[in-house]
Amino acid sequence: MMKSLKDGINTLCAKSVLKQSRYCAALDDLPDMLFGYWRDTAKREFPGIPCDAVFFTRAAVGLMNFFDCVATSQKPCGLPSKAADSVWHAWLACDPAGLERFCRKHFRRQIPHIKIEDMGVAKDDSLANCLVAARRLEGINAASAALPALFKLDARLKMPGGYAYRSCNDKVGFASMDRKGRAGPRLSYPEALLPASLLAVGLVSSSEYEAYIASLWENRSTTSTGAESTDGADCSDSGDGGGCSCGGGCGGD
Repeated sequence: MMKSLKDGINTLCAKSVLKQSRYCAALDDLPDMLFGYWRDTAKREFPGIPCDAVFFTRAAVGLMNFFDCVATSQKPCGLPSKAADSVWHAWLACDPAGLERFCRKHFRRQIPHIKIEDMGVAKDDSLANCLVAARRLEGINAASAALPALFKLDARLKMPGGYAYRSCNDKVGFASMDRKGRAGPRLSYPEALLPASLLAVGLVSSSEYEAYIASLWENRSTTSTGAESTDGADCSDSGDGGGCSCGGGCGGD
C-alpha cells in the first residue's frame, strides 16, 4: 500500500517537474521505454542511485539542458552531472538511433557521447565551455561566478559519486561526492573556470567581465567583509587540482 502511494506521489511530482521545465516539449518526446530501462540498469553502473520517477525526470531535464549547451556553444562541452549522464548512458544503450533523431529534432544536430579525455581539449576547458553556455541560457552574466542549474544538479539530487559544484567569491569549485551523495567540505578550483580565464580565452566579452567586476565592487562597498561564499562552503583549495575526474566524466562535441 505504502509503496503504491509513494509511487503515485513520485509520478505526480515528476509530472510537475515536466510542466515547469523550459524543455517540456522535448521531455514529452522521450521514448516510453527509457524510464523503465534506466530504472533497471542505472543502479548497476551508478551504485546507490535513486531510481524513482522524480530523480529520473530531474536528471532528464539536466540532460536536455546539457544538449542545449552543446548546441548553442558550438564548442566541446564537458558534462558536470553524473545524474544527467546516467540518463544519457541508458538511452545510448537502449535506443542510440532514436537518441540521434531526438537530438536532431530538438537541438538541431547530433550530439555524440564522448569520454572527456577524448574530446580534444583540456578537461577544464570543456567544462568552461559548458559553464558559459549554461549561464547564457539562463540569462546569467557569463563572466560571473554564479552557478547555473546544470552545475547544481548532482548536489541537488545527492547523486552518489557525483560532483558538488559551489561558488566562493569569484571562484567556481567542486567536490567529489561519496556513495551516499555527500560532498566533502573542501573544493578544487579549476583555473579555467575563473572569470579572468574565461575572458582570456574569449569565452566572455570584455563588457561582461567589466560588468561583473563592477558588481563585485558594489557588493564590497555594502559589506564589511567583502564578497562571501554563496553557500557557506570552505573556500580553501584542496590542492588536488581536481584529480583525474575534473568535475565531469563525459561530454558532447
